[in-house]
Amino acid sequence: MRALLLAAWAGAGAGAGVVDIIKCERAGRGRSLVQAAAGRVFVLRPTSPLHTHTLHAARAAFMTLDLCEAEQSALAREHVLTARLYTDDPHSHAGPRSISPFAPCCASRLPVVYDAARLTRDSVVWDLGCGDGRVLHDAAARYGCRCVGVEIDATCLRRCASRAKSRGPVVDTLCRWHLADVTAAPEGVLGRDDALAPGTPAPTVVIVFVTGHGLRAISPWLKREWERAPRPFTIVTCVESLDACVDYRDGVSFDDFDPRAANPDGWEVYRDETHAKYGVFVVPPRCVSVEAWRASRPTPRACGPGSVAADAEPVAVVRNVLTDAECAALHLFAASTGFEGPHRTRTEDEEEEERERMERGEARGGGGSLRGEGAEDDGEEGEEGDDDDDDDDADEEEQLAMTLSEAILNADRGSPSSQTSADGTWAAVEDAYHAMPSHRVMHLHANAEIDNRAPGLRAKLLRALHRADEGDARDRPGGDARRAPRECVVESGGGWGLLRGRHAYVRSIEYHAYSQGGSVSDPTHRDAGSTLTMSVLLDREDAGGGGVLFTADGAGVRTTVEGLRRGDAVVFPSERVHGVTPLVSEDARRSSVVLEVWEGGVTSHNRQR
Repeated sequence: MRALLLAAWAGAGAGAGVVDIIKCERAGRGRSLVQAAAGRVFVLRPTSPLHTHTLHAARAAFMTLDLCEAEQSALAREHVLTARLYTDDPHSHAGPRSISPFAPCCASRLPVVYDAARLTRDSVVWDLGCGDGRVLHDAAARYGCRCVGVEIDATCLRRCASRAKSRGPVVDTLCRWHLADVTAAPEGVLGRDDALAPGTPAPTVVIVFVTGHGLRAISPWLKREWERAPRPFTIVTCVESLDACVDYRDGVSFDDFDPRAANPDGWEVYRDETHAKYGVFVVPPRCVSVEAWRASRPTPRACGPGSVAADAEPVAVVRNVLTDAECAALHLFAASTGFEGPHRTRTEDEEEEERERMERGEARGGGGSLRGEGAEDDGEEGEEGDDDDDDDDADEEEQLAMTLSEAILNADRGSPSSQTSADGTWAAVEDAYHAMPSHRVMHLHANAEIDNRAPGLRAKLLRALHRADEGDARDRPGGDARRAPRECVVESGGGWGLLRGRHAYVRSIEYHAYSQGGSVSDPTHRDAGSTLTMSVLLDREDAGGGGVLFTADGAGVRTTVEGLRRGDAVVFPSERVHGVTPLVSEDARRSSVVLEVWEGGVTSHNRQR
């Protein structure tokens, strides 16, 4: 929320008020304009020193310095501009005791926050003004760390607890929620276990995402806590930094702005070159200087094809990622969104509709990432079974060629279902490939479907992937298995540490359904651009022995993964060659859910966009 929405009242006609919403930016230190939060709305009185010439100067000087600004502004419009600005309720974000209205942290910022905080399984994360809790929900799911949310709004806090419960017992167990006024917090509350409430651990990381007004209001108290806490903690702020925040409640006088007044408490803030672009700033623990914190920044391990091909641990096997009931729920989830799988023969009406669409130049599968089409079948049987198989293969290859060509043409034309950019073209090509009759794919992450409808499944998938990357020895037999209830177990492999020092976004969560002949058999197939991939087996039946997942090293030597049970997962570096052997028998089937993470940002259609 880098840009501040300022509602400036100006006289218009017979005493009428006109709200002029402007966006202002500040580029850090020096002679500044405005730095504040999109989504934090301030109504300036007519007596405010915000003059007409200043409004024009602010408009002229506007720059987008925060890569999340557009996304965060949209959330601000949804949650702030449509909400009550004032209420007498003391337990409301719009009440007299609140220091900031509520707008959620945008999805593009979350992985940067976690990276900046350097979270691990042993972290204890407090979020002061936690809103709906999404920052902590995802932190608990990914890292398995304990989380404490403090919020003055009772409605928001109920939402925190409800959302944590919907994400499963692991997240629910790791999170604690407290209704409290931070401005009235007692001294020492951040420094001792159980100081806020019994069973509440002291923080190692404190996250604050509030307005400049709110940050200024708690800055003196926060500085005392930071200096005196027996257990030093890191502070992460979003949009506003503690050394440059300004209280804009009474307006802004740009001409008289003194940058020294923005840091009366003497904060020293670390500005990572990448984190700052996302509006994320860090105050290291008091025992660590800014220079030492910078020097200790984790260096991401190379994850390109040449770097991961010869890994001693090519894959990690993770047991009990999903239960039988959760595997069945994923099948139902796919079916409920219109995914028909690879087994159904199309009706004559559907065939006619398909021909008409092709005549109109519309690509099959390109218009929707949550819907699959049935297998194509002309309804005629040949005299010889082998000839039928050959005809089916030829038909599938011809269908793929036609679909790919149409997808590319439509992307180049800028059709409504695609983009004119290269990303749009690749997205259309991917949709076409994923409409193959013998191997169909549905994107569960598209339009945030799995986030909204199955958040518990998403949380379990993320946790399993992170645990495999950690390769925690405490999961091994005889180890110190300190786990929350029902956590998965990393049985072997992993421990690459590829996610350390990276902003790990969910690139895709896909439901794969294979039938006879279906495979991923390209000898060079990699999940190019991704960091880690996890494939969870939902079911597999093939009398011919096909449908086996494999990886390969740089010399082409394969490692197959046998003995997987329903709900078990295989995790591997995405740039490692991998595939699935062809399904053989006529009634063979295989299904899986595949998660990929990358540094390329949020996607909402398929792997490409």
